[in-house]
Amino acid sequence: MVKIGKRRTRYVPAVVPGDARLDLEAVKDLLEATYAAFAGRDKAEELAGSPSGTVLPFSYHPRLELIADPALLGSPKLFYNAARLDRSIALSTDDYRRMANPRLAPIRGHYAIGYEPLFTAMQIMDVQAMIEPWFNLIQVGDVWVR
Repeated sequence: MVKIGKRRTRYVPAVVPGDARLDLEAVKDLLEATYAAFAGRDKAEELAGSPSGTVLPFSYHPRLELIADPALLGSPKLFYNAARLDRSIALSTDDYRRMANPRLAPIRGHYAIGYEPLFTAMQIMDVQAMIEPWFNLIQVGDVWVR
């Protein structure tokens, strides 16, 4: 949620890599707002149409501009919960970009606490070979499903 002046409130879905935090200051600056914060749980669930923790990295609401950090495009596939906590989807990054058509802007903050060394090490490993058996993923066309 961002406030533009004292009277206008705007909600913006923002997508960052799972190992990073959202930089609210960057969102505020990008939208030339005076204030930025996370929307309340009820409002987020209402706008997303799904429970907290399962919000898709897409925007189906015509008044919600989707913003995504360019760091998402660094991986060949994106993994996200499929509107349920017990299911995950893997989607080609190129397909995500075509379908979601997000506004790309640097909105990623620092790595979540303690993850930076882990993810730096994982960049040089075959992450897909590690993830597939662990999450029991199966591939259906270009989509991976757990």
